Amino acid sequence: GTATGSSTSEKVQSDAALAQIARSVAAFPWKPGQEPLPQEVLDSPVGAPSLFDFSRTRRAASGLHVVQTDTGQDEKPAQLLIGLCGDALIEPFWPEGLGIIRGFFGALDIASATKVWVQTGSRDEATSHFEAAYRQLKTLSASTRKTVLRPDERAYGLDPASRYRFASQAQDRSSSMPAIRVRR
Repeated sequence: GTATGSSTSEKVQSDAALAQIARSVAAFPWKPGQEPLPQEVLDSPVGAPSLFDFSRTRRAASGLHVVQTDTGQDEKPAQLLIGLCGDALIEPFWPEGLGIIRGFFGALDIASATKVWVQTGSRDEATSHFEAAYRQLKTLSASTRKTVLRPDERAYGLDPASRYRFASQAQDRSSSMPAIRVRR
């Protein structure tokens, strides 16, 4: 009983302290000449403040999988490529604004792996192609951008090697696909 009561009391105190800090931040006049928020705005119920915990981010162990159906003996088994991109692949890190770029690059990496799968018929090659790109994507952050990505954004295309510095150029597979270009 005592430990539970103590931890509940500590949580209430912690929530009250967090609410006071959030209120102080919201009330602070950030720009010169800006009036502080009126008391009625600060007192309006908006729910308890919460903090985002960025100490751990979540990401998929693997972003591409080819599943095969079990069919009758006379039929050729069907295959289905399943790929993750965007927030399903790597949880966004809001302070760095990486969600949208990782989402686009993940989608391009899936499309490129799909192209490899269709051209070769090999799920192992497609998976390997995607995983090589995914290893690069996982290292992308604001501080590693220049070492992970190629500098010429206008040359970014479907092939991961057009975007990531350490991805090897796909053999002849990407030459038949027109490049997807970034316009500025």
